[in-house]
This record gives sequence, structure tokens and C-alpha cells, in this order.
Amino acid sequence: MSFFTASRLARPTARFFTTSPPLPLRSPLPLRAAPRAPSRTPYYTSILLGSLLGASLATAALSSSPLRLDAPAGTYPFPTGKTVITAPGTAPVVSTGHATVPSVPATLSLDGTAYTLLGLGLRSVSFLGINVYVAAVYVATADLPAVAAALVHAVNPTASTLVGGEQETLAALLMDAERGEEWWDEVLRTAGVRSVVRVSPVRDTDFGHLRDGFVRAIQARTRRGASADNKWVFEDGQFGEAVSQFRGIFGKGKVPKTKELILQRDERGVLRVWYDGEDGKGEKEKAAKGRKELGKVEDERVSRMLWLNYLGGKTVASEAARRSVVEGLIDLAGRPVGSV
Repeated sequence: MSFFTASRLARPTARFFTTSPPLPLRSPLPLRAAPRAPSRTPYYTSILLGSLLGASLATAALSSSPLRLDAPAGTYPFPTGKTVITAPGTAPVVSTGHATVPSVPATLSLDGTAYTLLGLGLRSVSFLGINVYVAAVYVATADLPAVAAALVHAVNPTASTLVGGEQETLAALLMDAERGEEWWDEVLRTAGVRSVVRVSPVRDTDFGHLRDGFVRAIQARTRRGASADNKWVFEDGQFGEAVSQFRGIFGKGKVPKTKELILQRDERGVLRVWYDGEDGKGEKEKAAKGRKELGKVEDERVSRMLWLNYLGGKTVASEAARRSVVEGLIDLAGRPVGSV
């Protein structure tokens, strides 16, 4: 039984982050096995203080952006220097820094599963100077412990959490073009982690343009020479049929700016595509009437190649999103046992 299979079997059924808004994905207390305090309030206060005082441990190698400590009331820091906004009576959102799509949800509820935001960033076509969409990566909240265990095991198989230099080692691994890509490839193939990539255009577009971008990303990973040993050159007819099936999901039609397109990957790698073409006011409204499933692809290789386009390799769709996800993962690997 592989490590990732064991982690999946050991996945807890309990829900997480239910007594307060999701904690900021930031450097945790530098303790390996700190006991929980009798009161939950001091416990979460210590996590926040440890995050503010020790943030440089995890982010020095990734970004020079300073952590804002002067955020207004109703907000708290997010790993990329963004801010989680918690206005009364509304679901928490994360600021993107873009005027057209100013925020993304801090959590998602999709098909009966809760997801927690891991990172986000703007997808741009640099040679044209065009911003395309905001990409946000989520992980099923119940699967966060399995992800944390895989991260820790990659650096120190005998540890239960990562501290100090270990976090820097993890950052270097995940940002490395080859090693990071290999780690993600194994996790996506074997760990059974459910995840979501949420796409929100910052300019009017259509399904054809989005589809072509996704397909080009798949083809870039699977062509000969894209990897040292051509491990992703899938020459069987089944993969070709799966890519064709993926193409057919999108069809024709406009996708106005700010709308929501969701790529969902389940524990078996099955890809489902959802689109919110209506103006639902909140998560419950969207789940009830706005989001519609456009189709699915059973072959897990299609979703795996798409996910690698955001998470690992020499070239990714959004470097900002990749760095944001890595910072979120560093925080996750450094959380005390039982806090995720």
C-alpha cells in the first residue's frame, strides 16, 4: 500500500474550519507537536500571532511582498498578501487585486462537498499584454489532512509537521520545474484528493477560446519531448477520445466577464465542468439555480494534465497562482497536528 493510498484511507470524516472563517494559509507556530490549549479562543489566537511573527519563514524564498498588518476591521491576511473580507452576513471572500473580478470565494460548496481556497492568481497572455481570467485553486476541506501528510512526507518522512528550514526545503521542491512537477503528478495519480480550479474571466470571452486554451495546455504536456522520458506521451486511442470528449463539453456560446467556470476533479480523477451563467447572489443561490454541469470526462489523465498546467513544471498558466498555491501548501505543512 502506497503512502498516498494509506493517507486516503485514513481521511477523517469530520468537517473542518466550521467554528470560524477559514484561517489564513500562512506560516504557523514553529512547534512540532504543541498540545491544544483548553480554550479554542487562545488556540486560534496563538495560531494567528505565530503567523504574523513567523511569516518570513515560509515566504522569503517565494515573494518579497510584505505582509499587510494594517488591514481594516472585518479582514485578515492571506498568504499572497491578499485579504480575506468577512463582511457581516456574507460569505468570506479573498481580494484578487483586479478591478473586474475583485474577489473570489474563500470557500466553495459544490455537489455536496466543501472546498477551501489554496491559492489564486491572474492568467495573462504576456506577449499580447492581455489579462484573461482569475484562476483559483481549491482543495476539499476534508482532504486537507491528507495533503498536509503528503507534503510533510516529501521532506521529512518521520515528522508530523514542518518547521523552519524544512519549510524552505518544501518551497524549493514545489517551485522546482522538474521535482515539483513530479510531486504533483504522483499526488494527482495516487492520493485521491478532490480539488477544483475556478476560472473567472476578466474580459468577455466565449467557450471556444477557453476550450482551446485548455486543450493547448493538455497538448503541450503530452507531446513528444515535453518531458525527459516522454512519460506523458499517451498514444492509446482512449486518451485521444477523452480529449475529444473534453472538447465537446464546451460547445458554443459567450462567457461574459466575471462569470464562473469550474473544473472539478474527484478522488478518481474524473473531471466535471460546471458553469454559472446566472446571477446567483451567493453560494447557496448559485448551487440551487446558477451552476449547471456541462459534462464530464472519465479518463483521469485529462484532468491531471490540466491541473499540472496550473501547479507544476517549467511553464504554468499563471505563475502568480502557482506561487500562491505553494505558499498555501507551506502553511498547511507547518500547521500543528489536529489543526487542519
